[in-house]
Amino acid sequence: MWTNTEAYQVWLDRVHLLQALPGCESDGASVPRAFWSLCPPLEPTTWPAAFCHDLTYAGELMTRQECDRMFYRMMRLGGTGKAKAGVMFGAVYGCGWVMWNRHTQESIDYALLRCRIITPAA
Repeated sequence: MWTNTEAYQVWLDRVHLLQALPGCESDGASVPRAFWSLCPPLEPTTWPAAFCHDLTYAGELMTRQECDRMFYRMMRLGGTGKAKAGVMFGAVYGCGWVMWNRHTQESIDYALLRCRIITPAA
């Protein structure tokens, strides 16, 4: 598990800015250890997308499907190849419901204290 120690912000698209206070946790890409040689969980091309995906999931800042599509877009923009991004998207799209359904109002509220999506004025 990785915890950011400084404020973090990143554009999710041309309109939405994700802001995270220190203390947000992420396991990177939730890849089973047996597949780490193919998809390391903290790989530079996938890490930003995985971190943002974890935060948007935890706070339910978007629908699950929107979070998953954002994960794919960010991986591609970060340099992840189309095939690898597709496999990782398929895994999160097919299995992400397990984590999503574990959310409680308490866990969502906790995440919302540390991250948010804003739409800055032009």
